[in-house]
Amino acid sequence: MITFLEKLKKFGGTVKDATKSTAKTIAQKTPEAAETLTEKTKELTSEVKEQTPKVIKKTKEIASTVTEKTEEVVSSAKLRLKLYNLNKKIEKRMGELGGFAFECITQGKTDVYEDSDVKRLIQEINTIKKRIKETEQEIQNLEVDEKEEADL
Repeated sequence: MITFLEKLKKFGGTVKDATKSTAKTIAQKTPEAAETLTEKTKELTSEVKEQTPKVIKKTKEIASTVTEKTEEVVSSAKLRLKLYNLNKKIEKRMGELGGFAFECITQGKTDVYEDSDVKRLIQEINTIKKRIKETEQEIQNLEVDEKEEADL
């Protein structure tokens, strides 16, 4: 019968043999693994070097497009704000014109159109209307340009 100490020696020998075998396999496989790893690293480095200029070029193109679109949106917003402000000016001048016309009529003036303030306001209103038409045309031109670009 095998004693406990004999079993322990036998088991120790088996572990020792297994450890030696594993160490030997690792020693044999390590150079192959290192070589494979080196090759893969070189391939990856080469691929990165090849793709980096393409990525940079594409990134610049995208940034340029974003910048252009942003400028278009800002231009459109500025023109719409300008149009809004011009319409507010017209409203204000029309109110003033109505006030002057009312004063002229209540004062018994027969020819409201001869009043210098009325003439000035009519001229200002016509000038603002002209600027509104110009601004509307600018907006329309910008929208046509954007549509043409979108169709490309």
